[in-house]
Amino acid sequence: MTFETAKIFIDKLLRDELDYVNTIKNFGISLNFIGGEPFLEIDLIESICHYIITQMIKLNHPWLYYLRFSICSNGLLYDTPKV
Repeated sequence: MTFETAKIFIDKLLRDELDYVNTIKNFGISLNFIGGEPFLEIDLIESICHYIITQMIKLNHPWLYYLRFSICSNGLLYDTPKV
């Protein structure tokens, strides 16, 4: 996934433009990074996390204090400096 693709998804998510998720029915959100080895794209993950938090602050979004990030990894790259 590119950062641009992630931004489009996040913008739609935070503006209730997705039929299956909305801020009234869902009181919080967990953003999960899974599949393959996510730590191979640690810079992308960092950019996505920063973007969603920044957008939530700008929008005064109710999920701001109910946001969780999760990374499912095999741990191969866990001890690299960037991770």
